[in-house]
Amino acid sequence: MSYRMRPPPTDEYYDTHDELFAAINQHARREGYAVFKKRTKSSNKRGIFRVTFQCVKGKMRASESNGYRESSTAKCNCPFQAYSTVSPEGWRLQITNGEHNHSGSYGAGLRMHRKNAMTEETQAKLKYDTVSGARTGQLFSALRNEA
Repeated sequence: MSYRMRPPPTDEYYDTHDELFAAINQHARREGYAVFKKRTKSSNKRGIFRVTFQCVKGKMRASESNGYRESSTAKCNCPFQAYSTVSPEGWRLQITNGEHNHSGSYGAGLRMHRKNAMTEETQAKLKYDTVSGARTGQLFSALRNEA
């Protein structure tokens, strides 16, 4: 079954692969999915020249638990995959497979979107508090008070 989540646009160029990655996930958030950098290829002369992206609900690994416990995962072998290569114009996305086999998760339903929802200031404060020895309950209380 295929779900109607539009793939990111492929007609734009970006200065860096990180700018492209941010644009892909900004589009994906509106559509209800997220992607991650599955693989990067680089060389000494050219630096990074190709990046492969995959849906966060992509390939499932075989279980290594020997049957002692049941594992659970949000992954469902989603076939969505794309890649980008660098050219003189910049980085441009190319879709290998634009289909998804799952429904969308909106809001903060995906970990990547929750992580990106925090401001840099809040992230820096959390890092400082964690290094300072604050307990988890204290960190959650501080976050709730800020919201």
